[in-house]
Amino acid sequence: YRDAPDGSRDVLIIDDKGDFSYVMDATPETMAAKLDELAKDGRSVMQTFTFGPVLVADGQPVEVDRDAPKYRKVESHYACQRIAICQLGELEYGIVELDGGDGSGANISELTDYILKLFPECKVAYNLDGGGSTNLYLGEKAIHKATRNHRAISGMIYFVSNAAEE
Repeated sequence: YRDAPDGSRDVLIIDDKGDFSYVMDATPETMAAKLDELAKDGRSVMQTFTFGPVLVADGQPVEVDRDAPKYRKVESHYACQRIAICQLGELEYGIVELDGGDGSGANISELTDYILKLFPECKVAYNLDGGGSTNLYLGEKAIHKATRNHRAISGMIYFVSNAAEE
């Protein structure tokens, strides 16, 4: 999503083993330190996401500071459509999407609470851009299709498995 961390957003990192880690309020220096830490553990970065914020860190809800830039950017206190990606365990993930096109939805704290209720084992959860462009598919079936698409969809997260079909 962004090339240069400026301290106003959290970065989600997905490594070559499929594990999530993060850098809160990422800057070039804190990102470099995290990348060095991963390299020392023999891991390489496969994907990074700079939208956020981190909702669940190490299994615990992250406290919302409504005045922090990362929370203002996502209008954290407004109930609206939201989507988050979660790591539940080793190579286990969840996607949580809350519709809000009709003015319902959830604020960031409500989304976090819902994630932990749905997935008490959640290790890391990260907010993605859940506005009017949110689409969610399972195979070729639309689980949720945006009713009001205000902008072109510029990216996607795609899960695949190399497990043999039974």
